[in-house]
Amino acid sequence: MRHSKEYEDNPAISQSDLKTFEENIVLFHKEKILGVKADEVRADHFDLGNLIDTILIEPDLKTSLYYVVTDYKAAGKMRDVIDTLFKLCKEQYGKTWIDEITEREKNVATMLDLDTDMIKKAIEANAWQNNWKMDTRITKIQEEGANYWGQLLEAGTRYMIGLDNWNLAHDKATDLLEDEFIGRELKALKDGGNNNQEVLRHPALYGKFRNMQLKGELDFAIKDDEHMTIYPWDTKSAKSLARFVSNYYKFRYGRQGAFYTELLKQNFPGYKIAPFQFLVIPTDSEENPEKFTMSESEIYAHTEGYDSRNGYHIKGWKELIIDMEWHIEVNQWRHKREYYKAGTNVLKSDATVDPALLVEADEVMF
Repeated sequence: MRHSKEYEDNPAISQSDLKTFEENIVLFHKEKILGVKADEVRADHFDLGNLIDTILIEPDLKTSLYYVVTDYKAAGKMRDVIDTLFKLCKEQYGKTWIDEITEREKNVATMLDLDTDMIKKAIEANAWQNNWKMDTRITKIQEEGANYWGQLLEAGTRYMIGLDNWNLAHDKATDLLEDEFIGRELKALKDGGNNNQEVLRHPALYGKFRNMQLKGELDFAIKDDEHMTIYPWDTKSAKSLARFVSNYYKFRYGRQGAFYTELLKQNFPGYKIAPFQFLVIPTDSEENPEKFTMSESEIYAHTEGYDSRNGYHIKGWKELIIDMEWHIEVNQWRHKREYYKAGTNVLKSDATVDPALLVEADEVMF
């Protein structure tokens, strides 16, 4: 999903910020507090999931977001070298350099011949073919990478996606809207809504918890004015339905659903918020798309936090916000809050041990 500039510029905390804060507090401090942004990585599988999302929710954006190619004309490390070269050009000439160069300068050979030192830097950054002479490597990039370089220039700021993935995404979207279960539930999405239902496409949501401003951008929701109910949806692509279930726990999708549920409550007072739903689209398993719905207890657990079976405490989004406020107040970012207090992390397993046999009764929870 591409966020609006207004949403991106808003400094409020998003669910992805919470995920970064939990997984890597140093990275969170660097990106969110100091404002040092990492370069965006556009992997093919990421583009496929976003393309399916775009076809379903905002089909008119397809041509402005994606650039379709029959093949990439470069593979493996060579493609990495040319991607790095493209990045170096943006850094050297500015982010708008693609729009500013003339048609003559778009000539593939001319662009690649502009600065061989820059090509050399891209090669060295990827340690490409270190057993070859540098002149040989530069020539190879100029000759065999020419078509891919031209595609990058023509694509500009759009996502590049292969023709196979383009066709696969459209097939998956069609299958979904014709599915006997999902298709019926998403009739409003297919028809654009009716007198009583409105489709909210990528609604930007803003809220507050304690002293922290929050934000989120939902994939889509169906607003039913007759029943005063909001039905939230988030689309997820996964290799299989089983992989989604694994990803649900690994990537804390439950916390995402609970976080969005709170924002919807704050943005639509007077409306009932239906249990959060994931529209799961298998990309490799030939399975049909299915809906996964969070129970009320699941939403509560990921809001307030819960203890796992092996004794670890899984923090809800509220607890993470409270931790975040502490770090901001004391301006300590080298370790997590619990580590400053205890100076260690305790490792646990599912093993059951008689407490009477333990030397230390107190254990650190994190």
